[in-house]
Amino acid sequence: MRLKKRVDHQVPFPEPLRNERDHRPFLAILAIIMLVSFIGVLNHLEQEAITGGAVQAISFVQSGKELHFEVNTGPIKSATIHFTEDTKNARIAFEEQDPMAQNVAGPIHSVVLVSSEKPISFSTMDLLLKIKEHDLLSKDIAVSDVQLYANGDPVTTTLTDKDQTHVYFTAKVTTLGDYAVGKKKQEEPVSPQGEQPSPPDVLAEEEEEELLVKAEPSLVGKAAQEPDAKESVSFGQKLRAFFSNFFG
Repeated sequence: MRLKKRVDHQVPFPEPLRNERDHRPFLAILAIIMLVSFIGVLNHLEQEAITGGAVQAISFVQSGKELHFEVNTGPIKSATIHFTEDTKNARIAFEEQDPMAQNVAGPIHSVVLVSSEKPISFSTMDLLLKIKEHDLLSKDIAVSDVQLYANGDPVTTTLTDKDQTHVYFTAKVTTLGDYAVGKKKQEEPVSPQGEQPSPPDVLAEEEEEELLVKAEPSLVGKAAQEPDAKESVSFGQKLRAFFSNFFG
């Protein structure tokens, strides 16, 4: 009886080993999640290193809709794009450029290159600019002279707000490319109706012609009177000569 009891006796499995085996699937799933998150962070950092600015991913936007997003690259604080066609799986990149490499005349505050990997169709993109006033003045650009240039062409730039350190502007662009914030060009005076002033020689000739035209009527009148006077004198002389000859 004692031997039977010893054979039937079972040694219990250690509890710590049981718990460790049960947690293995959970630890494996947790490791996979951490690995995927780490890869995502690396991908995001790589995109920022490539562009040096911001990248806006567009999964899908219907035609006629708009998309607003924060940019915070250079002077561009935010942007709102108005799409004219369905757009999916697109990306818009904002990257700061060297202001010295631009063809815009005059002082330049900053330049941002806006590009897309695939063509996108939009009517306008509304930009909100946030610029430090001190940075503008250091580049000899007054707040009233701030001008946005899209690919070298001036864009209407409107001052909307101002605080202790920053000034805010709005602008509408219709194309991607280089957006440069610089100084407004001074408008050159234009002659009325686009006429250019005549040279001095031409003016002198025109004045002489006007004087001749004004003098012609008086000369014509005198010329018309002179023949009559000559004719009257000649007839009187002939008449006196006739009577003197007749009366002998």
